Amino acid sequence: MQPRLLNEVERQRFIFVGGKGGVGKTTVSASLAVGLAKTHERVLIISTDPAHNLSDVLCAPVGKEIGRVPGYDNLWAVETDPAKGLERFLREHANSNQQGQQQQHQQQQSLDAQISSAFQEAHEWLSSLPGIDEAVSLMQLFETEKSLHERFDKLVIDTAPTGHTLKMLQLPRVLEIGISRLESWKVKLSGYIAMASMFFGGAGSAQAQPLASEQVAAKLRRLKEGIQQLRALLQDGDVCTFVCVGIAESLSVLETGRLVSSLETAKVDSHVMIVNKLLPEIFASDIDNSATSTIKHHNDKDQASNGVAHATGTTEDLGTSTRPLKTRRIEPDPAAVALALCEARARTQKKYLAALLSTHGATHRVFGIEELAFEPTGQEHLDRFLMSASAKVSPALQATAAPFPVKESEAATSAT
Repeated sequence: MQPRLLNEVERQRFIFVGGKGGVGKTTVSASLAVGLAKTHERVLIISTDPAHNLSDVLCAPVGKEIGRVPGYDNLWAVETDPAKGLERFLREHANSNQQGQQQQHQQQQSLDAQISSAFQEAHEWLSSLPGIDEAVSLMQLFETEKSLHERFDKLVIDTAPTGHTLKMLQLPRVLEIGISRLESWKVKLSGYIAMASMFFGGAGSAQAQPLASEQVAAKLRRLKEGIQQLRALLQDGDVCTFVCVGIAESLSVLETGRLVSSLETAKVDSHVMIVNKLLPEIFASDIDNSATSTIKHHNDKDQASNGVAHATGTTEDLGTSTRPLKTRRIEPDPAAVALALCEARARTQKKYLAALLSTHGATHRVFGIEELAFEPTGQEHLDRFLMSASAKVSPALQATAAPFPVKESEAATSAT
């Protein structure tokens, strides 16, 4: 039987998975890819998270180029390097600059330095754009593998932590605002090279002017078009969806709210939410009815009787001695302490889980995944991990807490 979670993402071809760092995004991504590979002939999982651990989760090597995952049927994987991808893109600018300058006269060294400075200024601005590294990395992958949508039935993208993803979603708007500034660098370069032609003359300078300026313009057009294509992909709800992953804790709930809000603003489809690392529901039930309270009751009773015996002793124990009775400290029962801790954590999780359902239950199918007794790595354990998410979180929890909205000030801060 196919897990119900897979049914929720069956319609779209591109499945992006994102959330706060440390909530289990890569594990969820890997389990989805492994599950989808059972019913589809070719599934690709892409990791853009700088802290690559996809190979650790799959227990199989994953390279920088798309390759089949050993030991898995119908599964391919690749780990992109956003920082190196951006560096390669910027280096292409530098190479173009050098090609244009090679045709200039040796006496133009001072102007060459000005041209290099203008290129460097443009590079620094580009590299400072929030989310540019991940966007360029995906853009280059899609450009290199233009037939990805034809080669693979499903593509699962394990994204960087929420902050990176939010910035990438905002990038098209930022790039539109800054494109005029980039165009000004093009004009500045044209001016520098025109000066070279005027002062030093020669065909080389005349040829270099259109060459260098047009190369800059071509790079800008390529970047703009690539980002627009990526945005179009993300906004196509028939092709792409975004799965939000979180845990039932305050910071994760707030960050999940910001992510959902940003996805809505960017017009990106998102209808599945996964709450990971939940303690079993028995710990969060009412104390009077919980199985754990029965265990604690017996432990408390035993401790109380032992405590009285050690503290008061008996007449035979005392005899005729007038020495004060020495009491022995009673250590708390480890099982009772562990149960009390689990119950406290579970009640806290229940509160935040209810808040998530109350806030996002109308727009998202919310799935819960309980803490497991095993580490979800390797094919067998990833299968079990996915199956444990098949049951949707009970809607009854919606009545136990008020919504947990993102404050306007927090949303504004995250957008800057």
